[in-house]
Amino acid sequence: MRQFQFSLEAVATMRRHSEQLALEAFSRAVQAHLEAVRRLESIQRELDRAMQVRRACTSRPASDWSHDQAWQAILEGRLRDQSNAVASALHLLNEANRALMLARQGREGVEKLRARRRLHWEQEGRRAEQKVLDEVSRRETLAQGLLGVGSDGSAGLEP
Repeated sequence: MRQFQFSLEAVATMRRHSEQLALEAFSRAVQAHLEAVRRLESIQRELDRAMQVRRACTSRPASDWSHDQAWQAILEGRLRDQSNAVASALHLLNEANRALMLARQGREGVEKLRARRRLHWEQEGRRAEQKVLDEVSRRETLAQGLLGVGSDGSAGLEP
């Protein structure tokens, strides 16, 4: 029997490659999002510490108070910027996830087509094989009828 050949093998290869690239992009997006969240949490902890110090020290010179207030304002600005960075990273993560899902669907579609075509090829092979067996059986039956040979292999001549 001839070997199965899928005419869209190049497309299947391209789809697998596209999915692999999308998976790598998704992995990078996950890492970027995690890193952005980690930086946000770090800034939040630093801001919390600065606010605790400011609340704990009520009897301090005005210059220290204004310095602490300025530092708190800087940290709050960093926190806002980092919150925006987290939102942006999350958006990129969602886009990468969407691209991965589309690439996966494309690959799976080609794989399903390949499976259907292979099943059809196998069925055709079985049909062709059965056709040959049927023809052999038909010829054998015909030959037995012409020669007068019984089904047990004995000649049709009984004493």
